[in-house]
Amino acid sequence: MDILLIKLFVAHMMGDFFLQWDSWVKEKEEKKLRSSKLYLHILIHGILLVLLL
Repeated sequence: MDILLIKLFVAHMMGDFFLQWDSWVKEKEEKKLRSSKLYLHILIHGILLVLLL
């Protein structure tokens, strides 16, 4: 269980802080659900989860 939580945490940190640029964050804040960067960000998180789990 602890290993799973660590993997989830690492995937989340990588997706949010290393693989997301400031311009993506600004676009997501401005366009909300219409932002293509939002869906790219979700895809990156999904790929990281698959790779780490």
